[in-house]
Amino acid sequence: MGSSNSPIDAIWCEQASDGSWISKAWDTSFPEESAAYVFDYVGATDDDALLYEVFSEWPVELDAQVLSDLILDPVQPKPFGDGVFVGDALEPIIELVPELLQPLEQLGYPALSSLSGNAITSGTFSQNGIEPVPTDGACITAPDFLNVFNAAFNASPTDGDLVDLVFEIEYSTQTEGCGTGCRERTWTASTTPWVYTCGAWTSTGSSNHDYECRHKFSRPVSATRSRVRKHRDTDCVITSCTQTRSKSGTQKTTVVVPHVFGAPCGGAPLPTVACACPHFMWFDRCVPTPWAPPCVWP
Repeated sequence: MGSSNSPIDAIWCEQASDGSWISKAWDTSFPEESAAYVFDYVGATDDDALLYEVFSEWPVELDAQVLSDLILDPVQPKPFGDGVFVGDALEPIIELVPELLQPLEQLGYPALSSLSGNAITSGTFSQNGIEPVPTDGACITAPDFLNVFNAAFNASPTDGDLVDLVFEIEYSTQTEGCGTGCRERTWTASTTPWVYTCGAWTSTGSSNHDYECRHKFSRPVSATRSRVRKHRDTDCVITSCTQTRSKSGTQKTTVVVPHVFGAPCGGAPLPTVACACPHFMWFDRCVPTPWAPPCVWP
């Protein structure tokens, strides 16, 4: 994610066939643009359960209606170079004086001086493999850092601890001799699926539509889930914290029963749909509570 002052909200990095990294970004400060692009990239739609899960886990708050509209036509990111957009008037100057990135970023210029808070300042998004001059001892180029992430997340789609282990091994190899020790970081080791509980169906009315009767039902629904967060300090000690969150709402459905034209509607069988929260129905969807209790690290 970008700086709070920079209009650049996120960076999208793709690995080319030759192993180099191509970076792109959005030149507005609307997080819904990058989120919609990601959802479209993974093939999610606005009625997918997967999309709702990602929405609830997104690192910044999203406007549901704006996101829903943007998913229909995602905004494409623009090519991003060494801290500024490719073709930016200041790009030649930045190449000569990369130290200007940080003050420009703080002034609200569309520039970024670091990648995800790792303070790899000069050459953060370099694609030519030239190692930048580090200001914090993190002597690793941005392409190498992205390679570390790539190796870690390809290690396992579900085992968060394995991903972290691979990340640390790869990162330590890249920064050997730099005297960096363990980086302080916090991550989610595991998350359980939502467990749903539903009450009894209640009839909310029937209506006659020519050759069918439509019987409406609703029932209360609630769900809980938990996750394990881990934190590693600079002394390499790892501590854990278990959190839970919940959500509740109303599940609604309609049972359609064929009948003779003009005849009154009779009784209806109870719905057989699975217990679940409505997805992307903004007026009555289940809104998750924040994760609790807060994790307090030593």
